[in-house]
Amino acid sequence: MADEDSNFLDELVEDGKLAEGDAKKAWKLLAAIIDDADLPIWVKDYVKRSAAAVADYDMETGDQTLLAHMLGFYKEREPKAFSGYDLDHLLAWFLERMTNDVDKGKKPNISRTAREYHEEVMNMNGTPDGVRKAYEKARAGFEENKQNELALQRILSQR
Repeated sequence: MADEDSNFLDELVEDGKLAEGDAKKAWKLLAAIIDDADLPIWVKDYVKRSAAAVADYDMETGDQTLLAHMLGFYKEREPKAFSGYDLDHLLAWFLERMTNDVDKGKKPNISRTAREYHEEVMNMNGTPDGVRKAYEKARAGFEENKQNELALQRILSQR
């Protein structure tokens, strides 16, 4: 049996020389020799699982995102653009958080609250400075809407 394994490995190495860049063959070779490598068990297990995922992957029609997920690679999310924030949610969250802080005896702090929102809600996506700017935009929009509503009520009451 050991001789068969040796022949198999020799064939894989030769195939690799002839068809460089074949990911399936590379993973198959890695899976075949990983047990003899001086690596932690978790690395060996990862290589074996990954080799099996690549072996089963359909290179022609397969979902590359799914393969990347199976291999442990996750696409980094793009930071949300300034306009990408849900300003209504952000404003409500800030007001609730800062109200709770005041109830606990803390002084309201927009920068601290922006960092907390960044960590808790955005899961570290974007930047605390972007969150703070979005909050200020939401607050300004709220004030503008409030002023517009008051002006509309004055106009309607004069009729």
